[in-house]
Amino acid sequence: MQATALMEDAKSGYLETNFGGKHKNIKICNVHVVVLASTAPDLSVLSVDRWRLWRLGGEDYGNIIWPCKTTPYLKKYNKSNKSSLWCIKVTNYLPSDIVSMKQFKDVKLPTDWFNTCHKTDDHAEVFGVSTQYTNDVCSLPLETPNYIRILEFRFLENMNNKNIITFNNYS
Repeated sequence: MQATALMEDAKSGYLETNFGGKHKNIKICNVHVVVLASTAPDLSVLSVDRWRLWRLGGEDYGNIIWPCKTTPYLKKYNKSNKSSLWCIKVTNYLPSDIVSMKQFKDVKLPTDWFNTCHKTDDHAEVFGVSTQYTNDVCSLPLETPNYIRILEFRFLENMNNKNIITFNNYS
């Protein structure tokens, strides 16, 4: 949560430091924040319209980057130990979606990226229209990101006395 608050403050151009034993407030104009991570960010605590999410295509797609969106999925919840099994769906935006989005208005993607394919024996996947899932993660309440906690609370409100619930509504 602290890293997320720091990212939002930096994006707003406001930072605080206690470096050298003195407290200082720092104001910076026109800040661009770049965050690289191996996991999807917790968008429930970020101002979504201020951030651009990108997915790296990897060597199979010539290492291009593509705008994407993330959707959390709760797969299983164990009521007795309050653990949850979850994953994140990462979906690339279509070129037609990108042009209508405020946060991508100044982005010009090369047109040759639109048809970048990865061919396997049984199919060819176009990078700009692909969907992937992160590895499943099992976590306890204090380790669970807010967007998964929100899903847990929604399901717990409607839950009966089952100890383990498996969800099959993700696709």
